[in-house]
Amino acid sequence: MDSDGIQDYTFYSSNSQIIIGFTSLTSFKVYLLAGDSNSNYSQSITAQIRDMYGAIRFYEIPIVITFKNHSDASSSSSYLEGLNNRATAHDYLLKFPQNLPITTVDSVKLQGSAVTQLTQTTSELTRNGAVPSTKCTQLANALKQMAQLITCEDAQAAAKQIAQCTSNVHTANEIIINTDASISAIINVLACHMNIGQKTVVNTSSVITSLEKTTVNLLSNMTITPFSGSYVSLPQLFNISMNYTDSTPVTVSVSRRS
Repeated sequence: MDSDGIQDYTFYSSNSQIIIGFTSLTSFKVYLLAGDSNSNYSQSITAQIRDMYGAIRFYEIPIVITFKNHSDASSSSSYLEGLNNRATAHDYLLKFPQNLPITTVDSVKLQGSAVTQLTQTTSELTRNGAVPSTKCTQLANALKQMAQLITCEDAQAAAKQIAQCTSNVHTANEIIINTDASISAIINVLACHMNIGQKTVVNTSSVITSLEKTTVNLLSNMTITPFSGSYVSLPQLFNISMNYTDSTPVTVSVSRRS
């Protein structure tokens, strides 16, 4: 029992770090996805418990076994039919996050996690990738608006969920525009919680973004190494705006698409 009182609980799949749900209640129900067949359908659940002062503690829940409720078809025609049916189901399910209100950082994390799970099989997203892409952008913009009001840990967790769902739907030109907008918002959020000299990397399957916080006087002739085996050299800078001083903090970001 926490003498400071419990503010909320957040539950993660330890295997994938995907958010399963969150609540302020001491009892609630949640549906679990099937476990990985390579791990005998077992999965570990982690509970994040936060008290009223923002202190966080993690608790590992014993391993659970979750099976799929149907068998996989083996023939080519059955596979294609199943793929089409799953694509139809995904299109249907993706309508629901679109209408959910975004009120707190927990709702950002949970909705980002839901869209990530619904878009993780990209072969089933051929119909309307713009729908989850737009949701990712909405979540990123909402997170940007609350950046100054949330903890660093919440900012990083929410940014990770948004970056991953953005990566999953990164395809057509319109969606790429949304991707850039989402990544830009994530950069702004993370920059709010970085100290001078600190570096961080947001790494997804299709986009890697490296951030480094420094000061204006260190920008000239600066060399940064955003990714392994690569570097960027900045030229000598002149006539920097009078609105800045040598000690003004700036964030340098570099993104790479795979």
